[in-house]
Formats: sequence, structure tokens, C-alpha cells
Amino acid sequence: MKHIKFVIFLVSAIIIIFIYNITNDKKITYLALGDGLAKGQTPFDTFGESYTDYFYNYLKSKYKVNDNYKTFTQSDYRITDLINDIDNVYTIKEENNLTITSLIKKADIITISVGSDELFYKLKQYNDNIKIGNKQKIIKYIDEMFQDANKLIEKIRKYNKGPIIFIGYYNPIPFSQTNETTMDNIFNYIDLKFNEIINKNTFYLDIYDTFKEKETYLPNKNNVFPSLEGYNLISNELIKLVEEEKLI
Repeated sequence: MKHIKFVIFLVSAIIIIFIYNITNDKKITYLALGDGLAKGQTPFDTFGESYTDYFYNYLKSKYKVNDNYKTFTQSDYRITDLINDIDNVYTIKEENNLTITSLIKKADIITISVGSDELFYKLKQYNDNIKIGNKQKIIKYIDEMFQDANKLIEKIRKYNKGPIIFIGYYNPIPFSQTNETTMDNIFNYIDLKFNEIINKNTFYLDIYDTFKEKETYLPNKNNVFPSLEGYNLISNELIKLVEEEKLI
């Protein structure tokens, strides 16, 4: 009986070690695409750690991960810039001899945060100039932005069928300086538009409520970018989504 128990224990231990080694040796290629949020622009116009870096560290603690994940992140990057980079094979931006399409093809998971610069500008413009029709102009802009976002998904899907996660938007203006109901309506509409373009293996991370009325995450009232705590908050929500959906 003792011999049988020992054999069962030994077999179980071998299986556990085997599974651990497979998981530990698993290679993951992560690709972050996007603007200053993806790159790690700080509230004081420098660059530091972004949610993409925190997410990378999470992946690195579990898998072998590539280190060129932020090659195609850039301040002021627009959705149309990403589309053009993918489309234009002759003028495509290169870094470390890597093209955006080559990284898209290899990626096991892609995160995208883009369009925030234009959206934040429009929101600030609306907030500074309370006029009839301004909200309608923002809605029109959002419609156009999501038409481009849908094109971007189509371009990526030509090269990769894996998980794509769009990082949503937050209100960059202190709530004490805005009309909360109006902002809620605008971001509810953004939420609706995101849900129109997501489909199989495309996900949307809503961070509006996460940031709402938490001005400590946006310490500079003259700058739209979050603090390290804010970036870490986005990363935590991203990790939660990845684990819940079992995307890796």
C-alpha cells in the first residue's frame, strides 16, 4: 500500500513539474500600439512607465516575452496614422529593423490605445466653449473616429486573428469643471460605439468609471496624461480582463 502511494505521489509530482516547465517556457509576443498613453507620457510632458510596461511585467513574470513591444507607440499617434503605417509598405516606420506588420503577424496579444489626443482636445474645446451644437459636433467626431477604428481592426485582421484589446477613454477634465451629466452621456455614447465594433477576439476595456472623480490619477490640471498610479490602475484592469477571458 505504501508502495502504491509513493508511486502515485511520484507520478503526480512529475506531472506538476512537467506542466510548470511547459508554462514557464511558453513564449508570448506582446504588441502595444498607440499614442502617448501607450508610450507612457507623464502629466509633466516626460516619458515613463505606461500601463503597457506594467502589463509587460505581468506577462514576463509568467512567460518568456519579447522586449520590443513598444516599438510602435508614439505621442500624438492617431488612428489614421496606424492605418497608414500598416498600409504603406514603402514609407512604413521602422525601428530596430522591425516593421509594424511583422510584429502584428507575430503577436499573441495586441493592446491599442489611440485617438485620445484628438478626443481630449475636442472635449476641452467643448468644455471651454459651452455653445448649442458643440455636443453634436463631438458626437459627429466620435462617429468618424470609430469608423476609422473599425478600419484599423480590419487592417490588423489581415495579419493576425488573435486577441486585440482596445483601451477606452477617461474624462481628462476635472469633474469640478465639467457638467457631469453631459460627460456621462458622451462617454456612454463612446461605450456604445466601442461595443458596435468589437467582435470575436476583439475586446474593449472601459476605464471611464475607473477614473471618474479620481483626480489624484490626473495630477496636472493643464495636462491630460495620468500619473504612475493611473497607469497602474489601467494595467490592473487590463490584467483582470485578460485573466477573466483567458486570453493567454
